[in-house]
Amino acid sequence: MSAVKEIVKGEFKGWRWGEVAWLCFSIALCVACSIIAKDAPIALIAAVTGTMYTMLAGKGKLSCYLFGVVNVLTYSYISFESKLYGEVILNLAWYFPMMFVGAFYWRKHLAENQTIKKERLNWKERFIAFSALLIGMILFAKFVLIPMGDVQPVIDSFTTVAQVVAMALTVRRCIEQWILWCIINGVSIYMWCKAAMVSGPDVMIVMWSLWFINSIIFLVQWAKSTKTQIN
Repeated sequence: MSAVKEIVKGEFKGWRWGEVAWLCFSIALCVACSIIAKDAPIALIAAVTGTMYTMLAGKGKLSCYLFGVVNVLTYSYISFESKLYGEVILNLAWYFPMMFVGAFYWRKHLAENQTIKKERLNWKERFIAFSALLIGMILFAKFVLIPMGDVQPVIDSFTTVAQVVAMALTVRRCIEQWILWCIINGVSIYMWCKAAMVSGPDVMIVMWSLWFINSIIFLVQWAKSTKTQIN
């Protein structure tokens, strides 16, 4: 028990009281929304573990990948039920294995305070990442999602391919990931709002909204910690 206590204490080392309060508020909001909307328990699990993953990843904590694995599996099921097949493919074929890859690489680049060392891309690498996103989005929508009958092929394709690129940047510990996550989370809010009109769980909207706010917060924090200018 003492070992577990030390691990938990280490993961929250360096957190400000405001950040802890924000995490508690985010989880409480997910629970309240899920109860009011009478969402399935699996949707609540996905929302809570996803929120934990985002917060811990933003703080550069290795434990984020533990919550990430649970979030990937539960979110994949919810996306399948909502006929967002791009999200299903993304999570099972990419996110799930990348959780283990990310944990492996992050463990090799931990600073003395048990948080990861952060980096940034050069302009050539940024151009390559953008080109890969654009080409991948077009091809994935045309040859995969539209033939599968995806209800939102263009938006689903963008969020899927952009998340592939963003996750790669996450594993590499690059600050540019948060620029992509801001865009992805904003588009995903719109996507799940449309899904909720049919059968999608309302708590997914709350989850993505919290992720959107977190992505802005961590973009600013990572920019300050690396002393770089985003332009």
